[in-house]
Formats: sequence, structure tokens, C-alpha cells
Amino acid sequence: LATETAPSETGGKRIFLAAFASAVTLAILGLIFVTFRSVQRNLGLSAAPVRLAVLPFHRLSNPASTGYLVDGLSEELTTTLGQMDTDQVRVVASGSSNLYRETNKSTAQISRELGARYLVDGTIQVLNDEVEFTVHLIDGQHQEMLWSGKFTRPLSQLPEVRTEMADAIAKEIQIKIAPDTKEHAYLAETSDPQAHQAFLHGRYELEQQNAAASRRALEQFTNAASLDPRYARAYAGIAESYIDLATSTPPAPAYAYAKAAALNAIRLDNRLSQAHRDLAKVLFCDDNDLRGAEQEYRRALQLNPSDAKTHHWYARLLMAERRTDEALREASTGLALDPLSLGSNSNYAFILIQAG
Repeated sequence: LATETAPSETGGKRIFLAAFASAVTLAILGLIFVTFRSVQRNLGLSAAPVRLAVLPFHRLSNPASTGYLVDGLSEELTTTLGQMDTDQVRVVASGSSNLYRETNKSTAQISRELGARYLVDGTIQVLNDEVEFTVHLIDGQHQEMLWSGKFTRPLSQLPEVRTEMADAIAKEIQIKIAPDTKEHAYLAETSDPQAHQAFLHGRYELEQQNAAASRRALEQFTNAASLDPRYARAYAGIAESYIDLATSTPPAPAYAYAKAAALNAIRLDNRLSQAHRDLAKVLFCDDNDLRGAEQEYRRALQLNPSDAKTHHWYARLLMAERRTDEALREASTGLALDPLSLGSNSNYAFILIQAG
């Protein structure tokens, strides 16, 4: 009997040693993982990009006529934050954030609904030729105020204060803004305060999302471009207005005007993501140039990966080429960045239906 049980005992020892080795290996791997996550936290890194949302700012004792200024600056801050370190941050689109203009919901609930850990809110008060901002950065998951800042600037310095806010927020959540990104934020702006206010008014009108508002936006952007003919963002606004109007007016001339404006914006500023996005839309919808459109969409996303509209429009192109998996991925990204807006959900549903 002893000779028969010896192999069994040997096999048992081998099994025990193998199990012990596996346990040790798993323990080492676990220790490496915990150590890595600890290093990530200490260095301000994360496995996935940080998600942040800029909520609508509130007016303090301001006339209703300055509403465009408040909403325009909130959207501009969203855009600036979206162009930070593209590997570390994603910013929720204003289409979803703006739904919390008047709300009694807690920061924890807003954070959960938007899928954003960090929330930015604040107040704006216009006093003669000056604007006073109070800005808060909140950890929505823990309902903790992380930072608060006050800025008082002349109306002529609004572009600069937007970049200062973004820089302060980025430092607080340990996200780097590349020097060339900050430099571009300054260079992309106009030195004419009236042109900048006209631009903000145009952005406000576009957010209303109807044909009449798009025509008013076109007037404001055209005015901004006439005040400063080198204002690339004004031409990008003209292009976007014509693209919106292509759904309610004869599309061919609208797309032709949009293309000319987008090309002019790119000529003035090749790093303007909106201009590349709008040019891609025209190349796809009017010129049937799918290759050129894809190049422009990819360039736009390289410059601003937080632009939900670009992800959605790019998904339409990919679906037209029957690249279903890629289209679903882009549409899903767009929905994650703009989870509550009607347009975002409609586009995602369209891609799902087309994918079968």
C-alpha cells in the first residue's frame, strides 16, 4: 500500500506548491497594483481621464440684456478646459450642463447624472465697464468645496480672465495645461472687446438651437468679423451658423458659405478645432469627400477631444462607410460627453438603429 500512495502524496505536494506559488504571485501583483494606484494618486494621475462639468453661471443684479455674456463665458470656459491635457481630462458639453441653470439638486446628484466628478459654478456681476466673477470648484462625489476664486476685470480683458480661471482649476485637480495651449488661448482671441462681445452674443444665440436664433447668431458673428477681420473664431461661428441654417434653407448655398468661412478661419488659425469640425461637416454632407472629411474630424478631435458634437458628426461619417464598431464607439463617446441633451441622445439612437 505504501508504494501505491507515494505518487498520490507527491502529486498533492506539487498541487500545494503550485497553489502556494500562484497565491504568492497574485499577492505580488496585487501589491504592485496597489502601489501603482497610490503613485497615481500622489502624482495626480488617473487610469481614466478626469471628468469635469461647467455649470451655468448665475447673474447677480444684472439686466437681462447681459444674459448672453454670462452664458457665453460659461461656454468659453468649457471649451478652454476641454483643450487642457487631452489624456487626463474630459469636459461635459454645455448642452447637458445648461440643463442645471435653475435646479435644487444636490452637487452629488448633478455629479452622478452628468458622470462628472468635478463641478465648476459661479456668479457674474457686470458693474459699468467691469465684470466681477466668483468661481467655485466642487468635488461633486464628496460634496466638498476644493477652491474658490474671485476675479474683477474690465470687459476688455474677458479672454484673459477665462484662461486664468482654467489655469487655476487645472492646478487644483492636478491637470497640466500645455504651454502652447495657453499661448494659443491668448493668440486665438481678439483685442477688440466689442468684437469679443459680439462673438459671445453669437454663441449664446446658437445655443438656442432654432432657425431664427441661428440667423441672429450669424449677424453677431459677421459683426465680430467686420470689427476684427483677423478674428478666426468669428469665422468659425459664421460657418457653424450656416451649417445650422442648411436644415431650414436651401442647403447648397448655405454649405458653400459655411465652407468659405471655415477655410478662412483655418487660414487664420489652424489650431481652431471648431473650424476643422465645420469644414469636415461640409466636406461630408455637400462635397461627398469622405476622406477629406475624416481627416478634418480627426484633426478637430486631436485639438479638442471633449467636443461632443465632433464625435457625433464623425460617427455619422463612419456609419456611412459601414465602419459600425468605430461609429458606435464615437457615438458612445459623444453621448458620454453630452449625456442629457436631446441632440446627443437622438444621434446615438440613430447610430444604434443604423447598426441594426
